[in-house]
Amino acid sequence: MDGNCDQFFSAIYTKSDNKTLYDTLWSTDATPWETSELNHFLRDYSSGLDLCPPKRVLVPFCGNAFELKWFYEKGLEVVGVELIEIPVRKFFTQHKLAFEVKELHGKKVYETPDKRLKIYVSDFLDITTDDVGKFDVVWDRFAQLAVKLNEREKYSNLLKTLCKEKFVYLMCTLQFEQIHDDPDQIPISVSHEESRKMYGDDWCNMKLIFQKNIIEDYSISQRLWA
Repeated sequence: MDGNCDQFFSAIYTKSDNKTLYDTLWSTDATPWETSELNHFLRDYSSGLDLCPPKRVLVPFCGNAFELKWFYEKGLEVVGVELIEIPVRKFFTQHKLAFEVKELHGKKVYETPDKRLKIYVSDFLDITTDDVGKFDVVWDRFAQLAVKLNEREKYSNLLKTLCKEKFVYLMCTLQFEQIHDDPDQIPISVSHEESRKMYGDDWCNMKLIFQKNIIEDYSISQRLWA
């Protein structure tokens, strides 16, 4: 992961309001989750998922994720949602993509001229199907690590309304021993049990695809669910 970790930890211990915190993190490049290449889990495990047009893909808490461009170049219709405007503008600029900015349903939206790639500047929990419609694919990389414990049920219920009857949901999470006393201070660990509680086998058939200990000296494991 890139980014200034010292600034990241300094910010999360001093900022309480979500928008203020993330605005500080993005404006100071204190974004250790930010990457400049395709997530290797998606690269290695997506070949059998039939990711082709005219399918629609949703990327919650998208930031300036490289995967937005990857899905777009595969011909899919891509919708991202990001609270802070800085990474949205950065995404279009760094990938040299033409864009227009407009208001839809009271939310600022950046979109390509062909309207096949849109990023909504909004709190994800304020998004509705009237705003974005329904999706065939969800790419959820670490989004849950930013969702407060008392909002996780609302988050999962919202995503259930945003998925079509037949869908693929790729979810990448981290589980680790909490490094601070506040359970709602990011990053927030996501356990196997929590993932199943949020989505459960009554809504979808969850399958653990990959798990890896990513830091030898700490109890942190990264998972990819589908």
